[in-house]
Amino acid sequence: MHLKASGPTTRSSRDDDAISDGALDKTAYASLGIHPANDVCKKTSHRGSGGYYTNVYNTVDGVIVADQLLIPSESLKQDGGFGHVPDLAAWSDVTFLEYDSLARQKNGNVRNLKYIIQATISNQETLAVINHIVFGMRRKQLLDWSKRMTFPLNTDEAKALIGTPNGKGAAWLLINHKDQPHQPRQPPLQPPNASGKTPALVIVHPGGGVKEQTAQTYAKKLANSGFTTVAYDASYQGASGGEPHFLEDPNERVSDVYAAVNYLQNLETVETDKIGVVGICAGGGYAVAAAKGDHRLKAVATLSMVNIGDSARYGWYGDEDVSKHVDSLRGAAAQITAEAKGSERAAAPYVPPTPDDKTPRDLREACDYYLTPRAQYLRAENKMLYLSFPRVLTFDAFEFADVFLKQPVLLIAGEQAGSLWHTEKLDKLIGGATKKSVVPDAAHMDFYDNEKYVGPAAEDVAGFMKEHLAQFNRP
Repeated sequence: MHLKASGPTTRSSRDDDAISDGALDKTAYASLGIHPANDVCKKTSHRGSGGYYTNVYNTVDGVIVADQLLIPSESLKQDGGFGHVPDLAAWSDVTFLEYDSLARQKNGNVRNLKYIIQATISNQETLAVINHIVFGMRRKQLLDWSKRMTFPLNTDEAKALIGTPNGKGAAWLLINHKDQPHQPRQPPLQPPNASGKTPALVIVHPGGGVKEQTAQTYAKKLANSGFTTVAYDASYQGASGGEPHFLEDPNERVSDVYAAVNYLQNLETVETDKIGVVGICAGGGYAVAAAKGDHRLKAVATLSMVNIGDSARYGWYGDEDVSKHVDSLRGAAAQITAEAKGSERAAAPYVPPTPDDKTPRDLREACDYYLTPRAQYLRAENKMLYLSFPRVLTFDAFEFADVFLKQPVLLIAGEQAGSLWHTEKLDKLIGGATKKSVVPDAAHMDFYDNEKYVGPAAEDVAGFMKEHLAQFNRP
């Protein structure tokens, strides 16, 4: 879709006076990881009606801030009905097209929208709904960003806000352009000096990790081996969108892989029938879960694989009594109920922040990896919401793998890893992996950043994928 000559006209500015005073809350920006230096303000106006939209776009950080607007139909009412409404008049369409255009000019990444912010609200209907919610939650007022209230989309409060005049625009934008935003935030890595199309690999990061850590290590190595690779942050985590943040939702994690495949299949540089998936730790389990249901993925490789559901049920070594978690589910239910009524969200660490002698070796080393300069990253906060617990506990990445996982499978794990039983379990379940490599002396975390093991593992994955990607479903 293109803007016609008779349609909206635009004015662009980076000056502070381009938007109303106080439209951007600097505290909110800082807490969301948004950098104002990347802001571009545009006023889209329609001469025939007098309507206009003033928005701030930040395509680097994935933000649209709705500042001021007068929709064309309302402008005509105010002017006595003189003029006409343009064919392209909806805030949702005009705004997305502007965002799309700016993103392509800036960095080519059209698909990283994370936040839609209503900076100034004057609509009385919207304000009435907000006030009703605030007073209903026994809050006198919302003084500043630190006192903000958040609501999951399935709550009555969220539905009411989405139904307001201010909320509808954001909802329509996401509905009408839903295929664009839900894509990997980071551009794919291309093989050096590549000419023509290449096979591609989706890299799935561990639970609690982000793309900049071990996933990116493998993405770079495999790109250098001739693959287009994409590493991304899971929904609700890292730099990706979704509320509440720090949610570990296994089904969403699997859907993320599907979205990454969609993304790769739309790249002109990718051989769309030669896409595989590589997962590390819990990412390995998610890779298996995705591949058994999506046979666009032609091959699977896992490193230090963990089925996150089994790990939650049976413990790190796989020897715990599952029934003990019945009481844990009751406790989680009480906490989630309290959160639904307005209590602060509670979270638990992925890895023990203060391990002791009783902590499994792999988890002690995980603490060293995630929580020290060795690999610590700003957006990997070692935090998982309690809301995640029931979803993780009842998830099984291996369910029906014996029936549906027909792609070639490479399993790599350390002989000394406490998590080795996950690899052995899947290997037995599917009647033997295409290739299984149990590496002597290696532990779980050695396949994250220990070059002694990571280098050969990446070479094994590259060789396996080159051999098998073109063979699956070949006539």
